[in-house]
Amino acid sequence: MGRILSIVLAVISLLISLPGLLMMGLHLHLFFGTYRLFRIAISILIIWYLMQPQIKVLFQRRTPLAPAV
Repeated sequence: MGRILSIVLAVISLLISLPGLLMMGLHLHLFFGTYRLFRIAISILIIWYLMQPQIKVLFQRRTPLAPAV
């Protein structure tokens, strides 16, 4: 659940940042453009990392072992 929520939030952040990046070309604000590029890069890295097979395994729900009788 946490992995899926993190992916969804990273995608939302990416979608919010992209229009601002397009507008950056019109206004050429260096600080905000750098901030948006940094935000996009972090969102892409989060999505890439959480989609790795070895990370998916870490987030899978494990069934509890039956108690020994």
